[in-house]
Amino acid sequence: MTYQGDKILPMIEKEIAGRLQRFEGMSASEEAALLSLTNEQRRSLIDNDKKLKNEFLAAAPQIGHGAVKMSEKYKNYVSMAQAATR
Repeated sequence: MTYQGDKILPMIEKEIAGRLQRFEGMSASEEAALLSLTNEQRRSLIDNDKKLKNEFLAAAPQIGHGAVKMSEKYKNYVSMAQAATR
C-alpha cells in the first residue's frame, strides 16, 4: 500500500511538523517542566487511586452459594475488608 496521491497525508504531516517545531531547542529542564504533573494533578491521581483501591478491596467476592455467605469465615472476611478500607 502506498500513500501516493493521498490528499490528506500532506496536511497531517504539516500539522505534526508545526506541533513538533514548538518543542525543538528546548532544554531538558524546560521539557521536564512542560511534561511534569502539577501538585494539584498529583493529588487528584493519588486520591482517585486510593478511592478505587478501597472500592475494589471493600467489595465482597461474588459468591452465589447461600451457605458460604452465611458462614462466619465469610462474614469475618467481609467485615475485615470493609473496615480496612475506611
